[in-house]
Amino acid sequence: MAATYDSLRALSRQTMKKLLDVQEWRKFLAFASRSFKLPFPAQVLAYAQRPDAAALMKSSDWEAVYGRPVKKGCHGVPVPEGRGKKLVYYYDIADTRETDESRPSRSGTFGRKIKRG
Repeated sequence: MAATYDSLRALSRQTMKKLLDVQEWRKFLAFASRSFKLPFPAQVLAYAQRPDAAALMKSSDWEAVYGRPVKKGCHGVPVPEGRGKKLVYYYDIADTRETDESRPSRSGTFGRKIKRG
């Protein structure tokens, strides 16, 4: 099912309620430390949809910064942009592939092993 603005708002509210639990909050903080460049509302939605993500960026950023194109068929994490109803999609490093033009990241593999190709 494709994400809609209203369904993402509902998911955000539901996730915020879950974060009131201390254990869930700790899990979120560990996730947030790997997605610190995202605004808090985007972190909450990304955590709700992909809590195991090691590093999230837009596909254009993966390619421009690290030379890592997003693999075909991968589904990004939809997040509303700003106050509008436009959705942007964030992809995990596991959704990207290494090429001859790929550059290493500062933290190597963002704290976990990734599959090549």
